Amino acid sequence: MALGRALAQAREERDLTVDELVALADVSRRNYLYIEGGMIEPKVKTLTRILAALDVPPEQVMQPMIEALKIEEA
Repeated sequence: MALGRALAQAREERDLTVDELVALADVSRRNYLYIEGGMIEPKVKTLTRILAALDVPPEQVMQPMIEALKIEEA
């Protein structure tokens, strides 16, 4: 779920709609919404396309995931 929230935040910070982002990333709208909603984990290729479309370094979306894991382990 942390990945989906991080992607949504990055998308919103760039004032992109879901439709605009999926067009830029060349991924299906349904797939992206499942990813953003935390229902599925993206394939590496899909995540790479999304991050490139957002112009976001992988660390930016990975950090919330790392923090979520730390909380779960505590």
